[in-house]
Amino acid sequence: MGIGYALLTVGLMHHRKIMKKLILLILLLPALCFGGPIQDAHKKVIARKNATVTCTVELDLPSTKDNQGSSNFANDAGMDWAAGRFTTVGAFTCTQIEFYVDSVVGSPTGTLTAYIYSKTGATAADDEPNASLATSSNTIEAETLTGTEYIVFTFNYALSATESYWAVIYSNAQAWDNYIVLRFDSTDVERVMYGGDGGTWLNRDNTSQLYLKLSSGGCP
Repeated sequence: MGIGYALLTVGLMHHRKIMKKLILLILLLPALCFGGPIQDAHKKVIARKNATVTCTVELDLPSTKDNQGSSNFANDAGMDWAAGRFTTVGAFTCTQIEFYVDSVVGSPTGTLTAYIYSKTGATAADDEPNASLATSSNTIEAETLTGTEYIVFTFNYALSATESYWAVIYSNAQAWDNYIVLRFDSTDVERVMYGGDGGTWLNRDNTSQLYLKLSSGGCP
């Protein structure tokens, strides 16, 4: 009986080892059969997540840039808001708006913020900024500006196709002897306005266009 019992015990142990191997094989079978395709699909997902979204300039205004003009901005309480009208061609999500600082006079101070405003009228002649739709996620300190440069504000706002909006820039500091000068085109089809509170606007020129660049995508 002792020998028979020992043989039975060995047999059971051997059987258990075989069963463990079978179970392990069953568990690994999907990975062995589909590991390659699954890994490839996973790699594609990771690649899409890590892909760099290119920055696309959707509007570069004015298109000609051959009638340069400039106007003071933020040098008194009635000119601490400047607005430039623009019209889209196709729909896009605006991720960046650039304003062109033509020069700086003295040593401007204060913080600059940008906005996208809706319109009030159908044409440039009867239009002005209506209500704020989006605020830039960054601000710029005026003391860092040197002039003759585009300054960049970041957004994430969806613009409709063939629609007019206003790009607005605001300075919270004004001084007669220390201010910023913005560049515009003096013979364009849009309009430039100024204001003192972001709600009341005065006409600067109803046939002009602030120098603006509007982009979409992952801009730096």
